[in-house]
Amino acid sequence: MPPPNNSVAIDPKVFGLEYNNIYNGPERAATKKEILKNIQNIKIEAPGLSDYSSMYNNGSTTFTIGDIGDKNIRNSKITRFDIYRFKTQEGALQFGRHTVPVTMTGVPDDWECPK
Repeated sequence: MPPPNNSVAIDPKVFGLEYNNIYNGPERAATKKEILKNIQNIKIEAPGLSDYSSMYNNGSTTFTIGDIGDKNIRNSKITRFDIYRFKTQEGALQFGRHTVPVTMTGVPDDWECPK
């Protein structure tokens, strides 16, 4: 089942959660379980994406976590999120706004907050 529209893919490591990028073992399963346990409480506010929101998200600039990101998200030197669901990769790249400040709420106290 694909992640819901208007959710984002994340890198668990920016939250201080262990995630092996090579080996799909128990560490990954534990991290996925931890994320799922808290997924409903975490909200990502990105008011700088109002252009996107007016076109695709009924005006809302609030996103939820939908999935763990691909290697481009997980291997980035900066904190990145990937928004679901542009119809194509080309459409996502044409959106035009690639860097915006975000505020996150609902992050558990024992997780790190992304910088």
